[in-house]
Amino acid sequence: CAEHGISEKDANWLFDQMMPFAKYGFNKSHAAAYSLVSYATAWFKCHFPAEYLAAVMLEQGDKTMQFLSDCKKYDISVLPVDVNLSGENYTVENGNIRIGLSAIKGLSASAETIVKERKNGAFPNIRDFIERCDLKSNEFEACILSGACDGLTRNRENAVSFMKQYLELLGDRDKAMMALKEAGDANRLKKWNESLEKAEKSMKALVLRETFSTSDDTKRALEMEYLNMFLSGSPLDDIEDDPRYKDINDLDENDSIVTLGIISKYRAFKTKTGDTMATFSLITKKSDVVPVVVFPKTLEELDEISDNMIVEISGKVSRRDEELQIIANSVKSVVVEKKNLFIHTNSFSELVVLLDLLQECESRIGYSVSIKVPGSVRKLAYNVSTDVIDLLDSHQFEYKVM
Repeated sequence: CAEHGISEKDANWLFDQMMPFAKYGFNKSHAAAYSLVSYATAWFKCHFPAEYLAAVMLEQGDKTMQFLSDCKKYDISVLPVDVNLSGENYTVENGNIRIGLSAIKGLSASAETIVKERKNGAFPNIRDFIERCDLKSNEFEACILSGACDGLTRNRENAVSFMKQYLELLGDRDKAMMALKEAGDANRLKKWNESLEKAEKSMKALVLRETFSTSDDTKRALEMEYLNMFLSGSPLDDIEDDPRYKDINDLDENDSIVTLGIISKYRAFKTKTGDTMATFSLITKKSDVVPVVVFPKTLEELDEISDNMIVEISGKVSRRDEELQIIANSVKSVVVEKKNLFIHTNSFSELVVLLDLLQECESRIGYSVSIKVPGSVRKLAYNVSTDVIDLLDSHQFEYKVM
């Protein structure tokens, strides 16, 4: 360095920088390979964004929400998982991304079974899907609750109940058929034949009740549990923007922050000193996933918190392993209040007309609805847009917004 006119002070500073770098620095051949891979992936993301993001979401399933924001930037829609449309893995449809069946938590090993059976024809209903696919009860449940069977049923909870009853009846039928083969006399044969007929009649009589759709709030919770993402819209969309809430990506280490988000992957654990602290991911309105740390003293002062809660967090920005995170000073629950629409009906025929109108206006945000029918009040499991008011007026329904 001295021969090249560099001072001893600068030379020592430079050497001090090189020492820690040497622990993870790459040689030229290694660095060249990484550079080539970086260039290739950047090229794919630029020219084939849907295919690139589909591949990334397949390999980084636990970070899916982070890639949803990238999809929005490229105006790419993420299409829901569907037993009649999805492949085993993420696929590209007309420039959009279709979630693969293997993305469903607890189903990855049996995704191939569904795709192979579908080659024999689409599944027209839940019953056909159950009969044709050799899955375990919990795998059927994962398919239904994740939304993969929404094309076959409107209500996920009712569909799970139907599935469990139907599997039980199929088991009874199989036992009856086995006994028929083993029966050695006419009386036993007649007895088991009657049992078989009874089981067949029970299966035909078992009808899936689908009065109302699964609520958006329930769908969101199930989608986060089984797919690591929201597909039925984020509950944060119902909350107006507030200038107090900051984006962590616009801040630096040690800056103060107040932000809003949804708790995911909450985990409380004991420290070496026996105190309890917690960590969780905060899903923001932009679909970013921000790590949050709550130290013992702060955690003691908080009300109970859990997954899927909407919270306002204040704290400081810190950096760990080159990733920004929030050290929380406070975590407050935020309740999203919606106006309730009460509608009066005086007869069954009026109720039928009303339900058709409401389904036309079904919306992720808007009014929650309660219907007064003779003798009771029934709250619906979905919301309707404000456009419903004009329809109610045109059909002269009596209603009140509260």
